Amino acid sequence: ILKIKCLNAWRNYSKIRLRRKLNGLKVKQFVDKLEMRIYLRHWREELMLEQRNQEKTTLALIHWSKELARKAFTTWTQYTKEKNLKKLRYSQAMEQHKSFVLIEGLKSLLQKGTKELVQRNEKAMEIAKHNEDMVFKYFTRWRRCVRFNEDVLVNKVVPLPLNLHRGDKQHTKKTGGENLEVLQKSVRFSNTPPIPRNEPKIPQFLTACKYR
Repeated sequence: ILKIKCLNAWRNYSKIRLRRKLNGLKVKQFVDKLEMRIYLRHWREELMLEQRNQEKTTLALIHWSKELARKAFTTWTQYTKEKNLKKLRYSQAMEQHKSFVLIEGLKSLLQKGTKELVQRNEKAMEIAKHNEDMVFKYFTRWRRCVRFNEDVLVNKVVPLPLNLHRGDKQHTKKTGGENLEVLQKSVRFSNTPPIPRNEPKIPQFLTACKYR
């Protein structure tokens, strides 16, 4: 009976022990599966979050690159516009400067040429006036001499020389009687009758220049 009791107790103990071991294995397997599930779930969440962050980062980088390209293009277009505007203004300023220099040069040249032309014309007019006065002076003297020579033949007056001045006329009139005999003895005016001569006329260009 004691052996049977011991055997039953050992058998019960072994069953309980085996059941505990099986329960422990089941618990361990369940815990391992649960940990595996938790780990896989956490890993999947982390992976999805990382993928989502990568997608967002990629989209953000694409948006940033687009904005940067747009800003760079806008800045470049503004720079090119300002550069072209500066070139245009510089070219306009250079054209205005060239035209101003050309106009000033032409003005100075015209003023200088006009001044020289006026001086040349004034000098030519002075020379022409001097020549005209000289011609008119000698023509007047010649006319007086011709008239006086005719008066000598008619009124027996002593002829005047060409270089006679106004102050010498009274002296000539006073000595006319004394020189009359010398005049009558000359071959030219001794016995020849007076030759009719027309009165000398002043040329038209002299009168026009003298009395205008």
